[in-house]
Amino acid sequence: MARLSKEFLSKWEDLVDGVEKTDVPIECIKRIVIRLTDGRRRYLNITTLRRKGMDQDELEQVLNAKLDEYHGKIENVDFFVDVEAVAKLVQPDTDGLLQRFND
Repeated sequence: MARLSKEFLSKWEDLVDGVEKTDVPIECIKRIVIRLTDGRRRYLNITTLRRKGMDQDELEQVLNAKLDEYHGKIENVDFFVDVEAVAKLVQPDTDGLLQRFND
């Protein structure tokens, strides 16, 4: 797998930071912090679960189960986005779109 340059990733970090994250594909999430109304936090490390062999459907099930477990007690959910995954997911479409403008 090709590594993306720091400059390339920096541009994507700027883009991702400026986007409201209300619907993030599970393949683009590194970890999640669930902030509870009583001040406690619950952590879900998606990257670790992925390394253990969970597929996307299993990851979504784990996340949904965790959110259901704390339903009514959640103040906020923080998604930590995998910028490299976002770039790899979106860049081919971006390249295709830009190519059409250059033709």
